[in-house]
Amino acid sequence: MEISRYISWKGFVNYPFMHINEADALFLTSRYEGLPMVLAEAISAGLYVVSSDCPTGPREIVSDNNGELYKLGNVADLKSKINHIFTGNLPNQDKMKVSVKYMYADNYYNNLCQIFKEMSK
Repeated sequence: MEISRYISWKGFVNYPFMHINEADALFLTSRYEGLPMVLAEAISAGLYVVSSDCPTGPREIVSDNNGELYKLGNVADLKSKINHIFTGNLPNQDKMKVSVKYMYADNYYNNLCQIFKEMSK
C-alpha cells in the first residue's frame, strides 16, 4: 500500500483551522511534550487524535472519548491505531468536543477559583 495515496503532508500551516474539515485525524508523534495544546485544539474542533504516550502531556488530554495513545517508539502499536481510524468506528464529534471542555477558558478559570476556595478553608 502506498501511504501517500491516503495522507496529505501539510507541514507548517499558518491557519490550520481552515484545513480541519479536510482531516480525519491528527497524529502527534512527539518524543517529549509539555502540554500539547494541538491535541486539545484538534479535539475541540471534533477531530480524532492519535498521540505518542510520551512523558507528560498527551495522557492528560487523550481519552477513549476523543482519541488513542500509542506506546512511544512502538511502530506496530501506531499502525494498529491508524488502522482503527480506517474502520470509521470513531467517537461522536460532539462527545469529543465535550471531552476537553474542562480546558476552555471559562471552565479553567472557574475550576481554578474553586481550588483556591477549597485551599482557603
